[in-house]
Amino acid sequence: MSIDLEAQVLAVAEAMRERDADVLSAYRRHYYGENREYVKQRSKIIYIRNIDRILLQKKAYQAKNSNAIAGYKKAYYAKNSNAIAERQKAYRAANKELIAERNKAYQAKNSNAIADYKKAYRAANKELIADYQKAYRAANKELIAERKKAYQAKKRGERVLVGQHKGESVPYAKLDDNSV
Repeated sequence: MSIDLEAQVLAVAEAMRERDADVLSAYRRHYYGENREYVKQRSKIIYIRNIDRILLQKKAYQAKNSNAIAGYKKAYYAKNSNAIAERQKAYRAANKELIAERNKAYQAKNSNAIADYKKAYRAANKELIADYQKAYRAANKELIAERKKAYQAKKRGERVLVGQHKGESVPYAKLDDNSV
């Protein structure tokens, strides 16, 4: 066979492969377009039948590539932190009642577990909690005193405003205490 004839045969074979690929892709587009629901149902059935194998493969992949996955997640969250925060904020705003109901159901179902967790946390972090409480009291002495007065007044049946600014702490004050 001459070189020209061999080149021609290869060119014809390549053209046939391309034509066959175009015909096959057109057939697939037509088949999947006509049978979209059937294909979806079949895919679901196959997935359900193979769920155990799929989950095992997923766990094995995650165990093998845990560092790579963690690095990818970290990079993704760093790159998209604002978008993620906005999406979460919008979801919470749109689904306030659903989230509240879910939380109530979870707390009702797991009240003993939650109480046990709180006890264990307090026991394990006594010093940390005490330090936090001391720091909070030191930073918010006036607020705590106002709340205490309001609570006592409420018990006596009086009405007191809590968190009211006085003197130069008023945001729009024109004079400070020394000027007065």
